[in-house]
Amino acid sequence: QVALTIDPSADLAASLAVAPASVVAGGSSQLTATVQHLAGDPVADARLAFELPAEVSVTAVATNGLGCALQGSVVSCAPTALSAGASQSVVLTLAAGAAGSRSLRANV
Repeated sequence: QVALTIDPSADLAASLAVAPASVVAGGSSQLTATVQHLAGDPVADARLAFELPAEVSVTAVATNGLGCALQGSVVSCAPTALSAGASQSVVLTLAAGAAGSRSLRANV
């Protein structure tokens, strides 16, 4: 006898968008982080996480469909159920510290 396990298949994507993309030190921008289920089986535990640069701080959370929390400079989101075609986002207001270019990357 042979056992065959078929794992669920899901195509998840994470995206980050910031507006405005250029601000002066002390200015603010809105960061929208989104996790999207592009295709495949429903998932019960999609998780989004990203780290903010040290020169950036969160001053407000406008939308939090992902149940995200800030721990130091790391934004970690709660497990989220998503069916194919669905998405959830978190919108953060960021305060810019010192001048310079900063990069962000999200993981799902």
